[in-house]
Amino acid sequence: FIDVVRRRDDVASSDLVGRPLGRLSSLDLSYNQLDDTLGLCLGDLFRLCPCLSDLKLISCGLTANFAVPHSSPVARLRHFCVAHNALGASGLKEMFRLVDCSCVQSLDVSFTRPRDASIVSTGGRVGKVVADAFGNLEEKRLQCLSMSDCSLVDSDIERLESLLESCSNSLRTLDLACNQLGRRSVEILSRWLASAATVERLDLSCDTDIA
Repeated sequence: FIDVVRRRDDVASSDLVGRPLGRLSSLDLSYNQLDDTLGLCLGDLFRLCPCLSDLKLISCGLTANFAVPHSSPVARLRHFCVAHNALGASGLKEMFRLVDCSCVQSLDVSFTRPRDASIVSTGGRVGKVVADAFGNLEEKRLQCLSMSDCSLVDSDIERLESLLESCSNSLRTLDLACNQLGRRSVEILSRWLASAATVERLDLSCDTDIA
């Protein structure tokens, strides 16, 4: 599929509507070993699929070395899942360069922590990357956020606090399971829940430091 995209990279986006790829709105490439070279052609994919709004890349062998060209197009995805890839903060930051985060309604970055635990401290944290990518947006549509098993600690929830508060009227589900959240996180989340008008589900299961 990726080879097909590359072979068609000379087609203008305006000519694609009405063609098979031009009508494509949902694409699931999960469980294919695409590796970090995917970053070289995702921009072409988005340009050739202007209607794409749902993209799943679960367990595709992506790592902290994932990178995209500086001139890559930005996709207006509503549902975006990159779970079970060892992207770490650096790879996830590159991935967000390809996405208009103001359009995203559902984001799943579960288990995107790097395989090498030492990279967490040297390359930043997933929580900070998500907070930076979504926190400063004037308009947020985020309804579902999954960050399970991302090595989150209390300081990550502190960084995410303003994002959660700004999504109090849109966010319906929040998955923070299998992290290392403690008392400070519980205090922040309790305060958020008191004002969250739309939240239906909060998952804190297997958070090892919650007493």
